[in-house]
Amino acid sequence: MAAGEIKTGTIQDDTIMGGNLDDTITGVSGNDSLSGGDGNDSLTGGAGYDTLDGGAGDDRIDLTSAAYGDIDLAYGGAGNDTITSSLGEEQIDGGAGDDVLTAQRGTIGGGAGADVITLSDGIASGGGGRDRFVIGALGNPDQGQEWSVTITDFAVGAFGDSLDLTNVLSSLTGYTGGNPFGRFLWLEQSGNDTLLRLDRDGAGATHAAQTLVTFRNLSLSALNSGHFTGGFKPTSRIENEIATLQGSDGDDTLAGGWGPDTITGGAGNDVIADTSSQGNNLSGDDGNDTITGGRGADTISGGDGNDVIVPGGGNDSVTAGNGDDLIDGSSTPDFYSSIFDGGAGNDTIISGSGYDLLSGGDGNDILTAVNGTLQGGMGDDVLTLAGGRATGGGGRDRFVITDYRQAPNSISELFITDFTPGAGGDTLDLTPILATLLGYKPGTDLARYIWLGQIGANTHILIDEDSGGGQAGRTLAVLANVQASSLVAGNFAGGIVATTRFDQSDLTQTGTDAGETLVGGHGNDTIQGRGGNDFLSDATGTNNLSGGSGNDTIRGGGINDVINGDDGNDALTGGVAATINGGDGADRISGGMNSEMFGGAGSDTLMGSTGSELLEGGDGSDVLQWYSDPIYALGSGDSYPDTMRSGAGNDIITNAGSGDLVFGDDGNDTLISTYGASTLDGGAGDDVIQASAGSLTGGAGADRFTPTGLSPLFGGLPVTTVTITDFDKAADVIDLSRVTPNLWNIEAGAPLGRYFYLVKDGSDTLLMVNADPLSQNPYVKTPPGALIRFSNIDPTALTARNFVQDFDPASKDFQPVTVTGGAGSDLLLGSLSNDRIIGGGGIDAVRYAGSADMIGRQIFIENIWQSEGQFHYRVTDTRANGNGIDDLFGVEIAILGNNAIPLRAPQPNTPYRPYDTTQFDEAAYLALYPDVAAMVKAGQYASGEAHYLAVGRAEFRSSPARLDGTLVLFDESFYLAQNPDVAEVSGVGRAFRSAWDHYVQYGAREGRDPNIFFDTDWYLATNKDVAAAGMDALTHYNTYGWKEGRDPSRWFDTSTYLDDNPNVAAMNMNPLTHYLLYGYVQGRAVSITELG
Repeated sequence: MAAGEIKTGTIQDDTIMGGNLDDTITGVSGNDSLSGGDGNDSLTGGAGYDTLDGGAGDDRIDLTSAAYGDIDLAYGGAGNDTITSSLGEEQIDGGAGDDVLTAQRGTIGGGAGADVITLSDGIASGGGGRDRFVIGALGNPDQGQEWSVTITDFAVGAFGDSLDLTNVLSSLTGYTGGNPFGRFLWLEQSGNDTLLRLDRDGAGATHAAQTLVTFRNLSLSALNSGHFTGGFKPTSRIENEIATLQGSDGDDTLAGGWGPDTITGGAGNDVIADTSSQGNNLSGDDGNDTITGGRGADTISGGDGNDVIVPGGGNDSVTAGNGDDLIDGSSTPDFYSSIFDGGAGNDTIISGSGYDLLSGGDGNDILTAVNGTLQGGMGDDVLTLAGGRATGGGGRDRFVITDYRQAPNSISELFITDFTPGAGGDTLDLTPILATLLGYKPGTDLARYIWLGQIGANTHILIDEDSGGGQAGRTLAVLANVQASSLVAGNFAGGIVATTRFDQSDLTQTGTDAGETLVGGHGNDTIQGRGGNDFLSDATGTNNLSGGSGNDTIRGGGINDVINGDDGNDALTGGVAATINGGDGADRISGGMNSEMFGGAGSDTLMGSTGSELLEGGDGSDVLQWYSDPIYALGSGDSYPDTMRSGAGNDIITNAGSGDLVFGDDGNDTLISTYGASTLDGGAGDDVIQASAGSLTGGAGADRFTPTGLSPLFGGLPVTTVTITDFDKAADVIDLSRVTPNLWNIEAGAPLGRYFYLVKDGSDTLLMVNADPLSQNPYVKTPPGALIRFSNIDPTALTARNFVQDFDPASKDFQPVTVTGGAGSDLLLGSLSNDRIIGGGGIDAVRYAGSADMIGRQIFIENIWQSEGQFHYRVTDTRANGNGIDDLFGVEIAILGNNAIPLRAPQPNTPYRPYDTTQFDEAAYLALYPDVAAMVKAGQYASGEAHYLAVGRAEFRSSPARLDGTLVLFDESFYLAQNPDVAEVSGVGRAFRSAWDHYVQYGAREGRDPNIFFDTDWYLATNKDVAAAGMDALTHYNTYGWKEGRDPSRWFDTSTYLDDNPNVAAMNMNPLTHYLLYGYVQGRAVSITELG
């Protein structure tokens, strides 16, 4: 076949089909359906639940990109197909042909043909043909992976199927080749099925037995070596029976099995080994025996003779017996506790890292452990221990104290129960500890590192490993019931004597030209390293530390230290109120609270701490940081005044404090303030200055200012302002890159003019930012704020070249305008940009260019939200030279051409209109409810109104108002939205039964408006005769005004409405009543008055 098409899906759910050639199809993500068709196709799935069908041909299907938990379906179809998966829960059908199918988990069917099926967990069916089943991998039981494979149709006989265990054998603990059956594997019959059982450590104690394979409907006796790759003969039992072995009087070699064996060597020099984990009983008897135990809890007895005993690593009990014996338990892990008893003789007992009990017995014994309990017994014993408990017993014993850090989880303090002080007494050997003492030189006084202390009846041997450095002192050993004064030099081995003197004297140390370690003491020390790469340390007192030439490391840590790095690339660390001088070279300097740091010549790094500090970089390209800890890079510093001065060179200064002074000096510097308001001065050079607040001065050169005072909108924090004192409009620029990611719904290439604009403030100019100009964030409202104050700069002086991003402050098309109305009914005009228009009180309108028929086609009105009477509408004008996107707050009407369009639908009718006896429409009620009309006709009720008052109101029937009354002109939802104070006191159980009740009693004479087109104040102001007569405006208009051609507001022309709608005029109906009830729904136009 020839090469076919290459097709790639999307992140959506794709369906892709190949043709008759060799196609390559890739699904990417999504729940895809891929079909190769004819040809030798290559299909690749991805994340999602995919279905892949190779079709005819030798196809390759790759599911290895599936995510964990995906369930994919793969069909090989006719041909010798290869289907490979990894993490998903797959359903694979190879179809006809000799297929190679691989998955970690799932269900695999081979179909007709000689297939190779590799599976770790799931169900496999070979289908027709001689198939090979490969067990892929063993799961991790600690992670709940009890993996097992069920084979539904394993064929037996001369030409049956085979099981490949190669991958399993490589995962067995202790397997060294040969037939694994009988030790690691065995067969069991379970009903009609045969189980292949596995113990991955060969009957060891670590792993439990599990079912590896289930052969469905297969007798155990039908399986033979021909069914297992490698020709392994299967067995139905584990060979771990209990063995009892007895040696002769000669030199025997005896080995146990996998059970809990009992082996006795008898007389002679025997070699006994039993490494199983079942817990064995091993006895050497007479002779010089060699005994090796297993990983279980063994009981081992050496008997008489010079025996060598090696426990295997369990909770063992070992008794060596008479003779000079060796018990080597050094390989015992720290989670076991064993008992080693040497018995009579000069024995050597070595423990591992566990907490063991070592008992020497009679004789001059050598007992060695990291931690545990050591008992020397009678004789001159040597007990070596780091932590735990030691008892020497009778004789003159030597206690060797070692470092507890030589093994994990060790005890750091040794308790000696029976130390004998004075001449001829026991000895302490501190030699191993000397290697842990920082800067100690053999033969010098130990008093700065090790001394004796009397605490109650006990003597404590105390240690400070770095002699007043940063490490805390601790107790090394305790001598029970020993007075420190009773100890003599003879109680210390090798002349390493500890005394009760704690050396706090002032030291003076001078190094050589070689690199060395010099450590101070507990006084006020002077240390000079001179030449070489020295390490100087002194964390106690007030010290003077000088490194001299070379790349030195100096750690002060005291108070008021003076530290000089001198020549070389030094690493200098000071404590509180330190004075640190780097000298020549690329130094790294960090000081404690209230320190002063000077880098000197070279490219230095200075890191401050809390308090009031001074950091001066000196010559070279330096890095100054006030807090180096990453958490402070995000903000959160202190308000102590610091001074940071970089000196000459291209320096980087990062400051996380508030109220600090930061100077870049000469060079192209980068100054960054991450917290609070500080004063940053770039100095000469092309500097980059970044801050969220404070005073910024660029100095000479072309400087870049990067404000960061806008937080992400979800934080709701106000905008913070930086003040630029010397912005050079000819050379300097503003970089908004740290602000733009926090703008709401910002898109690449979107004009920044909708977010940023300039405002003149006295002699200064403010760069304002409105992060959410369209108020689209539903959670947090962030008001506009000043991001930058340009001192003594006029807005007209700033141009597009002063901004790194594409922002032209002179482009009026992009300048948002905020228009605010007054207390009355205002006609408001926006700009050609995205405006924010606030109506204020009254019934307000916004005028737009165009005509009413553009609504819904080119101009769109959207109701965003409403709160406390402030309706928020968004008017989107999609025309090329339209009005952009405006946000209207408290605006009721839009005007296009000469027409007024209400932004919210009038609602003159409500499901349950408030009852008013002067407004009740009897005819409408009877027409609305024929059952009531019948009851009135039958004389059950005098009238429909009588029925309403008696039962209709309780039945929630409507009380229709007369069309010639004022009630139909009352829009309750409008009235409550405009008057939130009325909404709080209206309703069942409140001061007013309904909003209408409030309007009748108070609202009309207070000048409140009953609907969107009736402006009470305007009506009375325009018709002064009505105001003089004292009649309420709505009643006058409804009774006389419309008939006299008077207008209810500047937004509704009564005469024009009647002229445009002669059928309404013929009905002699109030035009405003008609529009509210019918005209709005019918789409009839409303014209504004000439005063609009």
